[in-house]
Amino acid sequence: MTVDSGGLLFDQPTLLAGREGQAKASAAAIVKAYGLMGYDAVGISANDLAAGLAYLKKVSQQSRFPWLSANLVNTTDRKPLFTPFIIRKIGQIRIGIIGITGSAALAADTTGEATILPWQQVLPDLAESLTSRCDLLLLLSSLPDEANRRIAESLSGIHIILQAGSGSANMMPEQVGNTLLTHTGRQGKYIGRLQLDWKPSKRWGKDQARLLLDAQRKLDQVNWQLKRLQRKGLPAADSQDNPKLLTYYHQLSDTRDLLLAQISALQQGHEAPRSTYQVEFPAIEASIPNLEAVEAMVREAKAEINRLGKEARLRMQTTARATPQPADATAASPYLGWRKCGGCHPSQAAGWRKSRHAGSYQTLVKKEQQFNLNCLPCHVTGIDAANAPEALTLPDDRRQVGCESCHGPGRLHGAAPTASRPTVSLPPATTCLGCHTPEHDDDFDFARDQLLVH
Repeated sequence: MTVDSGGLLFDQPTLLAGREGQAKASAAAIVKAYGLMGYDAVGISANDLAAGLAYLKKVSQQSRFPWLSANLVNTTDRKPLFTPFIIRKIGQIRIGIIGITGSAALAADTTGEATILPWQQVLPDLAESLTSRCDLLLLLSSLPDEANRRIAESLSGIHIILQAGSGSANMMPEQVGNTLLTHTGRQGKYIGRLQLDWKPSKRWGKDQARLLLDAQRKLDQVNWQLKRLQRKGLPAADSQDNPKLLTYYHQLSDTRDLLLAQISALQQGHEAPRSTYQVEFPAIEASIPNLEAVEAMVREAKAEINRLGKEARLRMQTTARATPQPADATAASPYLGWRKCGGCHPSQAAGWRKSRHAGSYQTLVKKEQQFNLNCLPCHVTGIDAANAPEALTLPDDRRQVGCESCHGPGRLHGAAPTASRPTVSLPPATTCLGCHTPEHDDDFDFARDQLLVH
């Protein structure tokens, strides 16, 4: 069985202006790929509603898998807008899968059609009703960590909570009450594989052989401590002058009796077998061959994203030609471009031209992604993610990570070199880490690499 807790369609809860078309093209490819890979269910989180409720409804109708949310409901009649749960049978185990959506998910939707109910109003009754129908309950949740923990503490009938968007790193399963909480890292670099040996007791724990071995080891330790105290004369009458030691002796004796009873129950099979699990987080290696059909869809999606970017650039250029421009249209920008910088700093410019930063834009050209607004801001000068469309019409000398990416805009310095000086020190970590994120450069080390660049 394969599931996803949500945050599938987009990488943030709202779409930036000018990037809707490319974002939806990417989302459509992801949904098709998940269908080909045979996903059983996907939860709904804020990132899935970034393009609005109507868009997600349309996507759900085209998906080969159900989108789950028990608490995303119609504002008027309080009925779920998507499938609340499904039941899958794996071997002889019936697994109930429930979706719960975090309260921030409707930030981008202004229709007022939907409401997100608190999990307390929905989940307890739903979990109870599924308990008699299912052997195991799995919750796909985009709630915050604290809320998931409260669910685990109050609803012992939910056995696994898979969290969406809870962190950038994989989370080893943590048992809270009778519930396992876990999640994989973001950006799809890892998958989580949870293998269960599920027992009728519906309780997590170690297998009987391990429980028996642990109990016998603890009994050996307790007996050893009791013998030490007995060699000191405990629990003789004259030990009354040391009440703390005597109390400790009796506590150990009680522990020994409990362990003996537990060992006897385990040996006779009176202790109900506990369910166990094994987990691993395989990395998605680039060397692993891709599913051919999925790889074809990725290529198609990239081509479509590039095509949409070209169309956007053409519209911007057409608008610019139709609009009266000042004599020097580039003067409106605080950035000069690397050639202007190199006019006064030729040796620095020569060194920069040998760096990978100088060819950053060409890496996109080689991959035919030079019109992809998700990529462009980190491969050009002076453009952030919020203004990504502006990167489509930049002049040539800003189509790279140039001098001003680290030292700041240079127009004022060019006009008055002494009065306005750029940043001459090494850039702060925030400058580099804005683009050299683990998702895009998992080998980047700021302390090491800033010196190599400069």
